[in-house]
Amino acid sequence: MALETASVHAEKRDGVLLLSLVDPGGLPRLSRTLVGAIHRQILEARAAKDILAIVITGTAKAFAVGANIAELVALTPPEAVAFAQLGQALTDEVESMSKPVIAAIRGYWKDVPLHQSEVSFRAGEIYAAGPWFATEFRCTYRRRRTGDKVDARGAIFCETKDGKIAEMRMYWHRYAGGYEESKS
Repeated sequence: MALETASVHAEKRDGVLLLSLVDPGGLPRLSRTLVGAIHRQILEARAAKDILAIVITGTAKAFAVGANIAELVALTPPEAVAFAQLGQALTDEVESMSKPVIAAIRGYWKDVPLHQSEVSFRAGEIYAAGPWFATEFRCTYRRRRTGDKVDARGAIFCETKDGKIAEMRMYWHRYAGGYEESKS
């Protein structure tokens, strides 16, 4: 079995728990140890009153590259089932969490708690037709460094299958400096 190299680094910043997947090669593999560590952190964050949100991020190269195949092939059938159940328990825990959990793919969102304040997120009316639904959203915040107020808007379109989201697309409306200019 391959040596366990991936780990999770936990850091609390201004009410946000930042969980960073760490791997010396920059390609974190989801091993039993890593999935278990993330699951424990999520369970602790659920109970912690000082944690208001959770951000999970990977490395500069990848969020995670999938399961640790070298570990998987060495598992006995009962161990494989236990690993699958652990992964499902983690997914269920994140899905049922009342606190926001953000997957910061390629680190895109990891510094939001550091650089923005007065963050507000609102979604509009949900429009549904068959297995599809859509809503508009608006996120406003103030940049801590400059004090500039930003107003970001967009729309989310989702298709469902068997009661779960099968596909999701997000579209952003961008305009100069976060302020829409008058059309007159």
